[in-house]
Amino acid sequence: MADQHPIKKTLKKIKTGYEATRLTFTPVKKSPDERLGALFSAVQLNNIHGDGKTFVDLVPNANMRKIVKAYAVESEKPDFNLQVFIAQHFKEYTTSTEESVQDASDPEEYIYKLWDKLTRRAEKEAGSLIPLPHPYIVPGGRFQEQFYWDSFFVMLGLEAQGRHDLTDGIMSNFIHMFHRFGFIPTGNRTYFVTRSQPPYFLQMTRLIAHRKGHYRYLMSRLPYLVQEYNFWTKDTRKFLTMSLTRKRYKRLARLPDGSTLSRYYDAKATKRTSKQLSGVTQT
Repeated sequence: MADQHPIKKTLKKIKTGYEATRLTFTPVKKSPDERLGALFSAVQLNNIHGDGKTFVDLVPNANMRKIVKAYAVESEKPDFNLQVFIAQHFKEYTTSTEESVQDASDPEEYIYKLWDKLTRRAEKEAGSLIPLPHPYIVPGGRFQEQFYWDSFFVMLGLEAQGRHDLTDGIMSNFIHMFHRFGFIPTGNRTYFVTRSQPPYFLQMTRLIAHRKGHYRYLMSRLPYLVQEYNFWTKDTRKFLTMSLTRKRYKRLARLPDGSTLSRYYDAKATKRTSKQLSGVTQT
């Protein structure tokens, strides 16, 4: 009986490792703007939901291609109703977790209880939501994905309150993203895989290294730190050969003194939100 616990723990690690490997080699589907074409444009331009994020987070009830074909036929009918069509073919991504906290006597206790309320497990693909091997913390409300730089500040609270299980899981999810995408996207959504956020992976690594053993833990993360550095700076050599009048190129910007600075950049050319479609760029 005494050996059951370590055996179960080992089996769990094997299962998690298998799932992470499987997800790494599973192709990521295109984002809703690419897959839905005219339907996407119609929904966003008509501001059906009042929020450009709502539609791209909905989960289709059937194969996307079938929905696109159905829209092409139905939209030609004189009595076609776009809102009814969306309700018939899409549903909201819902979780059984209640986000409110009851009976918290002080702020610290409230925060501690809130962690479990905001924990999500994206084990399977759900619309634009990309699965991750470990549980993670979400901002709550309409946000059901693991965001990059938000997670650093979340991890500060988790570490302070001893929730190392969640901190380690979030870090493992980021390592998984490095393996799958070559960098850490803004979040685990298909429409986020062409952009990132301010790189906080080094700060995250330092945060955990305090309890994991500085040298050993930092060295194990060094390949990913190099990978992130290359993601932001890989076009530097080409940029430096360009005319000084060229102030920006991909994820690089030229400062007045001639030095370069990494900047926000999305490699995707298509529009994803109602604001972008109407000509107002939303970053």
